[in-house]
Amino acid sequence: MKTYKILILEDDFEAVSKIMAELYNLEGHFAPIDFDVTVLSTYEAVEKLINPQGADAYDVILLDRDCKLAGSFHILDMEKFGVHKIISISSTPTWNEEAKARGVTRIVPKSFSDLDVFAKNVAKEVKYILKRKGRDINQEPNIVSFLNGTGPDNVGRYIDEIIEMDDSSLEDTHDYIQWLFPTTEPSSVNFNSPILKEEDITLIINDSSAQANLVLATERMSQFYNNNEHWIEDYDHNHLRITRILKSIQLLRDTDSACAFHNKILRKAGGRINTESISYWKDIVHQKLL
Repeated sequence: MKTYKILILEDDFEAVSKIMAELYNLEGHFAPIDFDVTVLSTYEAVEKLINPQGADAYDVILLDRDCKLAGSFHILDMEKFGVHKIISISSTPTWNEEAKARGVTRIVPKSFSDLDVFAKNVAKEVKYILKRKGRDINQEPNIVSFLNGTGPDNVGRYIDEIIEMDDSSLEDTHDYIQWLFPTTEPSSVNFNSPILKEEDITLIINDSSAQANLVLATERMSQFYNNNEHWIEDYDHNHLRITRILKSIQLLRDTDSACAFHNKILRKAGGRINTESISYWKDIVHQKLL
């Protein structure tokens, strides 16, 4: 039976119990693959039992810094096991920065005031790492394979990873929207974004997986705009995103779907956006782009 091996280096057992509860919930997402979880609370165990193991011994490592019997979990041979597998979970910013300096990029600061939220965020990072196992993030990017979920975008992200981004990441990341909602026009801000050709459009329209992912992407962006109001002002960069989304839905799905998204945007905005944008959006959903 195939398993994913997860190593937890953490000496606070309450934090461990919260993480284990979230891993229990997450395990079902990867069925029939089981989770094989190891928990250690001393640096000596890391030095004697973990470091001698092979580089592929674990799929994910949750790394605190301070531990029982003093010492440091950072004695772990991070470079050998692979920093891409490691999630730094210290409550002390200095120790997370220390892990970052050694190449760790995934950091979830532990908050003893809200361990439930902390554990949920850890589980999200574990899910992200495990979902990328076996994916070729270096394959040549292609918009059709990206939309149907079989290939990455130009920076190695798969479509489900983007759809699962939180609101803050969706707002602050500026190079995903052109892949999530491609059009026949070049982007003025992302020169590596895809430009649809007629054959791409035909393939995407007739690809059931791509269509299902476009529905999920539209729902996620609808949720994003419904959850937030910072974009509801005269001018905001999200207005250009909305324009792209409407064009792409009209092009790759249908007018009804574009109208549905458009109506949700207008209901949320309540007339607080410049009239030029509102008029342009109306024109998009009432015209055929091909």
